[in-house]
Amino acid sequence: MSGALAGDPLTGLWLGRLLVAMTVAIVVSVTFLLLHHAASLRREAVRRRRIEAAAEELAPYLAGRSGASAAMAAALRSRGRFAVSTVLRRARRCLAGDAERAISDLLEEMGETRRLARSARRGGALRRGRSLRRLAACGGPRARRELLRAIADRSPDVRRVAREGLLELRDPFSVRAALAAFLAESGLPHSWSRAFFLRLAVYAAGELRRLTATRQLTPNLEKLALEALAETGDAAAAPLALAGIRSPAAEMRAAGVRLLGAVGDHRWTPLLAGLLADPEWFVRAAAARALGGLGRDQGTLEALGQSLTDSHWWVRSNAARSLARLGPSGMNRLARAASAGHGFARQAAMPELLRLADRPSPPPPDEAATRDLAPALDDGATRDLAVAS
Repeated sequence: MSGALAGDPLTGLWLGRLLVAMTVAIVVSVTFLLLHHAASLRREAVRRRRIEAAAEELAPYLAGRSGASAAMAAALRSRGRFAVSTVLRRARRCLAGDAERAISDLLEEMGETRRLARSARRGGALRRGRSLRRLAACGGPRARRELLRAIADRSPDVRRVAREGLLELRDPFSVRAALAAFLAESGLPHSWSRAFFLRLAVYAAGELRRLTATRQLTPNLEKLALEALAETGDAAAAPLALAGIRSPAAEMRAAGVRLLGAVGDHRWTPLLAGLLADPEWFVRAAAARALGGLGRDQGTLEALGQSLTDSHWWVRSNAARSLARLGPSGMNRLARAASAGHGFARQAAMPELLRLADRPSPPPPDEAATRDLAPALDDGATRDLAVAS
């Protein structure tokens, strides 16, 4: 039967037509995709040029200069709403005080805040979230009201955007509302909690320090709070770091060590050096890394040198990197470990020494430039310049 079908000329003709139709469909689809991609690229290029032109026209007025409203109206006519609103939102994020409020007023005047507030109440979660992000960049009372409404949205993704948008407004009321909404949520993903604390550390570090000091957070959230303060290098958080280091929980000790290293206060170098003997390897690894930005005293060098023989690879690696950052004394330690040290010490020291050897040497000084500078310097400065070169 199948042989008969294969030899039937009508069947062969039908198969040939099917193949032609499929080929045409594929060609048409690929052509459509290419044309769509080209049109998208062209549209993005036009938008980018309009945004750049609007930025040039509005830049002189964004720091509070009079005539901003008229300049905005002219830019709206020539560059369009999208370009003008984009420039204003981006500028507001870089400013503060009266200039920031003036830009929020401009966005309200052009109707952008009202349009986004309406959009934030319609459509799916993706659209509502996108509108809320832009509203947060606009600022102002209307944006605050809409973000406060959205922290009770049915979608967890929209609630997350609303909380982060309130933090971006930076005023105490909005920050505390976002914090209360965050603490009322349960079962948030780890990445969401970490991102929230990072934003809180950037926009309101004092509020994050206060919350951490009250011990209201779970151990995991308290660790994330310390890590967020470490990311921003908040010097006022040193007492919290010391409290974390005294914790019986190893995760808290490691977070406290990272925060103390980020604070960069040399007074805590002996304390961090002592933590190189902590029972948990990740606490020792954190201490070894933190010491690379702090002390060059003999005790620190000795402690890091001993850590090159630690039983855990990560500790040895961090100790070698810290020694490499501590200048000639640290590099001498690495060289001795590589030549006559313990097997673990050699394995840790060699990669850092090779990395240092691969760094390009600084270019020689420009002799002509040095000669031109010499008459302008007194004898002592000229002599110092010659020694330095």
